Amino acid sequence: MMKVKLLFLTVLIVFSMCSCNKPISQENKVNITLLHGFGGASKEDIIMRKIYKEFEEKNTDISLTLVSVPSFNQVLEKAKDLLVIGKAPNIIYNGNSDSSTVYKFMVEKGYALNLMPYIENDSELKENISKIVLNTWKEAPNALYTVTDILETKGYWYNKEIFKLAGIEKIPGDYNSFVTMVKKINYWSKEHSNSTVAVQLTDNLVNSLTESLNGKNNKAISIEIGDFLKQNNIKKVDSLYKDELRSFNVGHSAVYFGEIHEKRNITNNMKAGFESFPIGKGLNKFSLFPSSGYIISNWGSKVQEEASIRFIKYMLSKEVQEKLLTELYKLPSNPNIDIELVKDKDIEVYNAYKEILSKNNPN
Repeated sequence: MMKVKLLFLTVLIVFSMCSCNKPISQENKVNITLLHGFGGASKEDIIMRKIYKEFEEKNTDISLTLVSVPSFNQVLEKAKDLLVIGKAPNIIYNGNSDSSTVYKFMVEKGYALNLMPYIENDSELKENISKIVLNTWKEAPNALYTVTDILETKGYWYNKEIFKLAGIEKIPGDYNSFVTMVKKINYWSKEHSNSTVAVQLTDNLVNSLTESLNGKNNKAISIEIGDFLKQNNIKKVDSLYKDELRSFNVGHSAVYFGEIHEKRNITNNMKAGFESFPIGKGLNKFSLFPSSGYIISNWGSKVQEEASIRFIKYMLSKEVQEKLLTELYKLPSNPNIDIELVKDKDIEVYNAYKEILSKNNPN
């Protein structure tokens, strides 16, 4: 009888252990969807999708479905399509194509979840959100509908060799010296009968300048930049290279307007430096800007909202934020991340971030 009891007890313990270690079935997981624009084949897109999917490994009770489109210009249209058929994504990552379009649509339609109650009740999450994000996107003391995982750092990369050949000894630090630089390079190019221009102007460049400098009120900035381009005879140029970054890489243009993290895409044999925008009155302050990033839809259930908050918390975590910095050279929005981590990866990127952060304290 004693042996039977012992056998029964052993079976019961083994059964209990098996039950405890049994993985959560797909049916019992909370399912959330993420709409984003990292659907391409670039290194950045691949890394971002990998980071997104790793969320599931750390949160085994959540199933994350990625709705991937090739670019952020298509995110809004895809979001509208899903909303029409009643399948709103739980999370939309707006990216930095146009910081306000998706955001305005979601907020004005009443589709965006107010994040403040969740932030106020989670001290760890709150500590990982930069003040610049709160100051920029708070609609009211208790209303916040978006947070971002990176800060935009708009400015321009310049080819040091071309600057030297054109006789530019001092890097432009204000509007007038920038204008002088443009004229000097164009004159040098004409004198030496080469095809180099100071700036290659394309629709993409103009859109980048006017949409990203200030996501909420860019009308005045758009007019100012337009006037600058006209006054200094910076026109669209005929080129074999429609992409301005490629033109910069082959020496067709001396200046490339973009972000610091794009240094990864600049050819290795070029000596390049980065500077903030010196265009017009006070535009330098927009060199550091938090675009609208993650927006959570209020169409989901309470458990889906909570799972979506956990995803945002994951994207702002130390581990993920350091990956964004060291693998993609992007400036983390989490104020607790040390930019020294990128120093050994690329000294130009490190120096550029250090310079911008010294002028614009996001915390």
